[in-house]
Amino acid sequence: MQRMAADLLGNVLLLLVALLLVLLNGFFVAAEFALFKLRHTQAVGLAQTNGWHGRLLLGVHAHLDAYLSACQLGITLASLGLGWVGEPAFAHLLQPLFDTLGLSPEAAQFTALAIAFSLISFLHIVLGELAPKTMAIRRPERMSLWTAAPLYVFYWLMYPAIGVLNTSANRFLRLLGWDEVEHHSHRYSREELMLIVGRQDPNAVAPDQGLALMSHALELPDMVAGDLMRPRASICAACAKA
Repeated sequence: MQRMAADLLGNVLLLLVALLLVLLNGFFVAAEFALFKLRHTQAVGLAQTNGWHGRLLLGVHAHLDAYLSACQLGITLASLGLGWVGEPAFAHLLQPLFDTLGLSPEAAQFTALAIAFSLISFLHIVLGELAPKTMAIRRPERMSLWTAAPLYVFYWLMYPAIGVLNTSANRFLRLLGWDEVEHHSHRYSREELMLIVGRQDPNAVAPDQGLALMSHALELPDMVAGDLMRPRASICAACAKA
């Protein structure tokens, strides 16, 4: 009886650890998407208005690739730990139930493992992936501020491992011919800027002249001098002394 109570307590503790790992996975997912979604101008603004939290976030965002690697390492460790701890704990709790239903030990074990795998996968996808990802995409500034400090601590705790992983990944990219790999996620091309500037407010009474001016300025590289010149015969002029 005491052994059964000890086993039950151990499984409950393992379930709590599994839940903690799900939340930890969600934290790293939220940090990753929030940092990637956050623009540099937003990070600068947060640094000016949020004290040391904002300044820390700006420093993190300035080394985006390194901290995204930290997020990936955290997600991987949390996911591996969840599979190692959560599934056996659920299975051990469910197996006595199937034993009482008259299933053979093999069938009871298989059924318990299948249901445990489904439950862990559901929690991992919903609470550890989809929910934090949606929160980070909708509120990147708030989530970035909230996750910057813990992520900063994790990055320096795992710095040797992150360094080895980044070096290995960069060398693999060089083997594929990617010698110069830079991060340009927050730089818009001229075509993208033209699309952004070209979006007029449908409720506006008159076209925005400022947007029109910027749109024409972006078209200048496609023009030649002749497009900007008018033949002398087409010019109407008046004498200044008249």
